[in-house]
Amino acid sequence: MNDRIDIKRGTRDRPSAAPGPARALSVNLKRIWNVRADRSYDIRCNRGQRVLVTMRTLEGTGELRLEGRAPIVLSSNSLITLEQPRLRRYRCTTAPWTFWWFEYTTADPFQTALNTPYQAAGDTRDAADFEETFTKLQHPSAAQRAIASATFAAMLHRWFAEVRLHTAPSSHRRVIEVMIDRIHADLSADWSLPRLHAEAGLGETLFRREFKAATGLTPARFIRQARLHAAAQMIEQGTYTLAAIAEQLNFSSPFHLSTAFKQQFGIRPSQLTRS
Repeated sequence: MNDRIDIKRGTRDRPSAAPGPARALSVNLKRIWNVRADRSYDIRCNRGQRVLVTMRTLEGTGELRLEGRAPIVLSSNSLITLEQPRLRRYRCTTAPWTFWWFEYTTADPFQTALNTPYQAAGDTRDAADFEETFTKLQHPSAAQRAIASATFAAMLHRWFAEVRLHTAPSSHRRVIEVMIDRIHADLSADWSLPRLHAEAGLGETLFRREFKAATGLTPARFIRQARLHAAAQMIEQGTYTLAAIAEQLNFSSPFHLSTAFKQQFGIRPSQLTRS
């Protein structure tokens, strides 16, 4: 679209039109840790809360172990987002190991694969944004805590943009991203695997491989988690009944939703409402 000029008044309207989806990552930030560890730092974990964790190493080196995975080395400027229930151990290997730890939930698609380390040098704004997020997350005002979540989401966007800039995408990555946008635009749809790979124009095996490379999850698991995280946000809003949420997110019944919710988050929807 061209600039629109009003000849009579001599004014100019300058539009900004997105050539594609401009989706923003919405997060519900739960907890932050600012850690500076020595060689004695060695944390062993049981199955944690059903949240995502992003770890950003600033200096030093650590080792992280996930269920069913070989040890992952987290060096300076490393960035990883993982599912906390899969975390079994993390420890310092080169002191001081300084890192930021963020716990949160989101119903939005990720722009990097889960449980996969990346290198990202970060931005000059990171330190100030971290301090603002750290402080406001503890504020008694819900509005200030919302700013903490929004500031953290902006940090994630910057980090993910840097990772994408230095990661060569596969020739099919754009197709997968389009399908992810379509899934999130209509979580109530029947997104079966045959429908997904057919609409993507890819064979089933290729689609599954490319989808997992982009998200770290199988299509079925990705869709299930997206629906459940969306359900959690709707429950916390307190606007919808459980039956209405189940219908909107393609669960067969409120009981089906409640059971899946308990499996994903470790609590029932009614417990989330009370908390």
